[in-house]
Amino acid sequence: MRSALMLAALFLIGCEASNVASSTSDSKPNTSVSKDGNRSGSPTTELKPKVNNRPEVAADAFDSVADAISALTLATDAQFDDERYQATEWLVMQKDVAVPPLSEAVSENSSSSRTQIVIARILGRIGTPAAAGELVKMTTAENSMGAINAIQQLGAMKPAGAEAIDQLVSLLDHQEERRRLEAVNALGNIGQPAAAASKRLVAIQNSQDSDSLRQAARRALEKGDPRKTLAD
Repeated sequence: MRSALMLAALFLIGCEASNVASSTSDSKPNTSVSKDGNRSGSPTTELKPKVNNRPEVAADAFDSVADAISALTLATDAQFDDERYQATEWLVMQKDVAVPPLSEAVSENSSSSRTQIVIARILGRIGTPAAAGELVKMTTAENSMGAINAIQQLGAMKPAGAEAIDQLVSLLDHQEERRRLEAVNALGNIGQPAAAASKRLVAIQNSQDSDSLRQAARRALEKGDPRKTLAD
């Protein structure tokens, strides 16, 4: 009798375990992999790229050019990117009206490389002859980084004016090699309109200057006057 009861108990335990296993199996989602690489039975999540579009700057974002420049210098020194962006865009919108005050700000912030760089780029984006004239002045400033960025902006402005080209040519004799290098690159970016600088560029190409300077002169010649070679 006792043996029969034990057998019956073992039978019931086995049936219950089988039911639990079956129930667990039924509750699992179908995670088989399909041909497209997705697992069926589970949701597919697409990661969308994060959009980082800045809002447009309102025309009345600042009361005056002076207020915008003040905000620009403070935000630049403190590295507040959003505030600097807003002031930058608003000043570019003002075109030539902003040029004289920006020139004054260059003098007032002559020791701040960050501010000099930002102002040079704003003037480059304004892109008018008046802005180019202020960039020409900046190329000889004591602040090297401000001057270098001014040179780069002159090389990027289209069309390049005669004053800008003449200034870039004069910088080929500057005592600071980095300024000479940037002037060569800028003349190369201007291309054919700066062909009058070919003789000076050939002289640099054939000189004992650094390899980077001579190679830059060669590239500038190829853009401005391809007929010039080492044999000239």
